[in-house]
Amino acid sequence: MPIYYVTKNGLERLRRRIEKMEGKLADLRAEKAVAYHESGDTWHDNPGFNQLEQAERRKVEELGALRRTLAAAVLCDTEPRETRRVSIGSIARCYRAFESGQEEDEALLEVVGYGEADPTTGRISYDSPVGRALLGLEPGDSRRIETPKGTVEYEIGELYSSWEEAREED
Repeated sequence: MPIYYVTKNGLERLRRRIEKMEGKLADLRAEKAVAYHESGDTWHDNPGFNQLEQAERRKVEELGALRRTLAAAVLCDTEPRETRRVSIGSIARCYRAFESGQEEDEALLEVVGYGEADPTTGRISYDSPVGRALLGLEPGDSRRIETPKGTVEYEIGELYSSWEEAREED
């Protein structure tokens, strides 16, 4: 069974997703019961019932997957944030150099738990290619990563104890 590392926020979000899915499943089952009583349970007599039954099956599978993820979730304590080496919960200023000769740039990245990534806000999952490559690095360390855009060298500039501290330096 796989292990999914999550932060406190990620664990709460996963629990909320399960609750929401349970509510949707209950609504779907109520709708299915009404459709059944309207004209029988065979697909010849009631194609709407058949569609609801298929939708119910999909929701049950999705809910099962979420529950398995929750069962395999391992809570990572991210308070206080690690500031010596990159770990789950770390906020790192990274300098990126593209092998293709593009300009260098920098990125402020937070390594987050399973299912918590949002690249548009700088939140990358620990199990993403970049996240895996950064784990364990200390300020000044660098690592080359193969990406769809080519080879990129990431260097850790600094690690921060909070987003506020990281933004102060921008």
